[in-house]
Order: sequence, then structure tokens, then C-alpha cells
Amino acid sequence: MAVIPLPTSLERPKWTAEKNVVLTTTICELQREGRFQTLIHFSSSEVYGTAQYVPIDEGHPYVPSTPYAASKLAADYVALSYWHTFGLDIAVIRPFNNYGPRQNSGSYAGIIPIVVTRVLAGTPIEIFGDGLQTRDFIFVRDTAEAAMRVYLEPRTRGRVVNIATGRECTVNDLVTRLLHALGADNHPVVHVEPRLGDVRRHLAGTTLAAELLDFTPTTPLEEGLTQTVQWYLTNLSRHDPASVPAGQ
Repeated sequence: MAVIPLPTSLERPKWTAEKNVVLTTTICELQREGRFQTLIHFSSSEVYGTAQYVPIDEGHPYVPSTPYAASKLAADYVALSYWHTFGLDIAVIRPFNNYGPRQNSGSYAGIIPIVVTRVLAGTPIEIFGDGLQTRDFIFVRDTAEAAMRVYLEPRTRGRVVNIATGRECTVNDLVTRLLHALGADNHPVVHVEPRLGDVRRHLAGTTLAAELLDFTPTTPLEEGLTQTVQWYLTNLSRHDPASVPAGQ
């Protein structure tokens, strides 16, 4: 359970906390009542804040820099507390930056659908700050595979497991790759003021996922971006691209 997307927390921090923390508690209570057996709780790499060292393993300090990140960390602790206190069947997975088909293309969408919609609308791409901030992008199908492996692996219970590729990509490079996939290499790109609380660097440690789950992502970034772009080109006719604000 999560508030989508992160910028919402900058405008509605109280609502963000209510959604992420209270709803997680409610779900855990339903599990405690026997409504379902296993909970695989989705965390967020945002709880780490900007990397103090790389790769970011599960022991990295927590330095949440936005209300979203803080509320996600609180929700993680709620889920783990139900494992510790009540012995419930709970594991926490911590995906880094997911992308892929069907990602929200509306207000405050992620950078990938925004780039596509702005190219289609003929409006400039806006990048927060200098664009040198890095992210560890993982294709959604790989994340789904990892989640299933966590569900099937008892050794993950009561633990947090990073789900990522172990590779970083700057926002500038991501935009360049997307424009190339769209056949729009010369589309205008402008840099705007940095976003509040924006993480500077993310590069995940994936050793635990490899050890516990025998998991390695199989979708290279170029392939995943190509699949994602093709999906948006096919489906974005349902939306008005000009109405989508800049962001990432």
C-alpha cells in the first residue's frame, strides 16, 4: 500500500502518512484476524535517502528526505512489528525505481511516461536540477518475479530484501535513451530548479536477493525502455498528453 506518487507527499504530508501508515496497520490487523496468511509488504528505496555509500545494502542507514519516504519507513516498521510481536508470515521487499507498461501517465507521473507524453505533445522535457542524480531502474516484470520468489522463500520472513539491478543511470542519460527510443533525439530538454527532497544517488546492493532468492533481473534497461515506449505509443491516445505536467 502506498501513496502514488512521491510529490503528493510534499503537498499533502498528513494524508500521505494516513494512507501509508494507517492502511498498512489495517492490512496487518486483517492478517492477524486470519483473513489471509502471507503479507509481502512493498517498501521503497526512498527510505535510504541519498546514498552514504554504494552499493546501498539493506544495512544502509535510513535517511528519509520527504514525508513520503518517512511514511514508507514507518509502514515498514509496522509490518515488521507484526512479524516480531504476533509471529505473522510477513516479508518486506524494497524495490528501487520500477518502470514499465501501465505506469501512471497522469498528474505527477514518473519521468518515463512524462517524457513520452511531452514528446507526443511537442512540449519541452523538464529535468529537475542538473540531471546528474542517479537511479537504479528495474523493469516491473522483474520486480514481479522477485516478489513471487520472496513469497515462496521462508528465509525472507521478518527481513527486508532490496529488489534492483545493481546498476545506476543518471536522469540525463535516461532521457537521452528515451528520446532515442522515440525517434526524437533532438527534442528540446530544459533544466529547472531541483525538487525538494530529491535523492542524489541510488545504486542498490543486490547480494541478499541473489543469496536468498537466486534472483537476478533479466531485462536490460534498453530492452525495458523499448517495451515501455511501445506500450505508451499504443495506449496514450486515451489521455491528453498536453495536460501532463513536468516531473520525474
